[in-house]
Amino acid sequence: MNTSAIGAFSRAVLRHWWGFVVTGGLGALAAFVATVTGTHVPQWLWVAIIAAGILYASYRAFAEVRTERDEAVGARLQTEALSRQQLAVRSIRDTLGRLLAEGESLCETIEGTVSERTRPSGSSSPIVRLMETEYYSDKDWSVEANDWIASVEEYLLRELGSGYVDRFRSTAGMSPGGHLRFNYERRLDEILTDVSYRLARIEQFMNELPAG
Repeated sequence: MNTSAIGAFSRAVLRHWWGFVVTGGLGALAAFVATVTGTHVPQWLWVAIIAAGILYASYRAFAEVRTERDEAVGARLQTEALSRQQLAVRSIRDTLGRLLAEGESLCETIEGTVSERTRPSGSSSPIVRLMETEYYSDKDWSVEANDWIASVEEYLLRELGSGYVDRFRSTAGMSPGGHLRFNYERRLDEILTDVSYRLARIEQFMNELPAG
C-alpha cells in the first residue's frame, strides 16, 4: 500500500471517530456499573470493547476507500473511452474531409479540360443557339472517377460498415446541388454528376458525426 493510500485510509478511519466514542462510552458505562455494583470486570471485556471500535472504524474506512477507488477508476476509464471516441470521430472526419477534397479536385480537373463545340442549327433564336453549344473532353475520366469512388467505398466499409457503402452508392434524397452542369456531353455529364452526388453524400456523413 503506497503512502497516498495509507493517508486516505487514515483519514477515512478518523471520519468514523464516533465509533471510538461509542465503544469508549460503553467502556465507561461498564466501569461505572462495576464500581456501583462492586463487580469485577474481566480484562478481556475491556479489550473486546476497544477492539470492536477499532475494527468497526477500520471496516468502514476500508469500504469507503474501496468505493472511492472504484469510482475513480470508473471515471478514469469513462474519460479514456470518451477520449478514444473523440479521437476516432476526429480521424473519421479528417479522412472524409480529405476524400471530399480529392473528389472536388477531380471535378475541377475534369472541368479544366473541357472544350466547347457548336452544332449549328441555322436558327436565330438565342435559346436554340445556346443549346447548340456542347461541352466535352477529349479524355475519358471514368477511370479516375471510379478509382476515387473505390477508395471512398473501401474506407467506408472498413471504418463505418457496409450500410454506409450502400448509402454512398444511392442517390435517394440527394441532390448534386451547386454541381449541376448545362450542355455537357452525355458521358462527361454522367461522370461529373455521379461524383457530385457522392460528394454530397460524404458531406452528409460528416454532418452526421457527433461533435468532437
